[in-house]
Amino acid sequence: MSFATVINCIDGRFQTSVNQFVRQHFDVSFVDTITEAGPVAVLCKGLPKNVEHDVNISVDAHDSNQLAIVAHESCAGNPASDSTQKSQCLEAAANLRVAFGGCEVIALWATLDGKVVEL
Repeated sequence: MSFATVINCIDGRFQTSVNQFVRQHFDVSFVDTITEAGPVAVLCKGLPKNVEHDVNISVDAHDSNQLAIVAHESCAGNPASDSTQKSQCLEAAANLRVAFGGCEVIALWATLDGKVVEL
């Protein structure tokens, strides 16, 4: 069994498309999903203890070494512009790379029509 980890918004409109993208991109069977409202707004400033804890569980228990951080359009938890959210997502990915140096980290943008792209 192979796992990747995704940090995604709580918004259910994006869970299926993001998890499908992550499974295919990393060629894994399962995706451990950590949710926060507007996660990139928080993670671009640093790593909260609860997120660090959850990622560590995924890494330690499931041998996940691939991590995705997601921003999406029309985010109620982070009502910033798309361009601001994308910048925050890239900053959040950089912070995650420092915190989890053994993991491959990608930044993703998700749209309401189900598209997910790597930033």
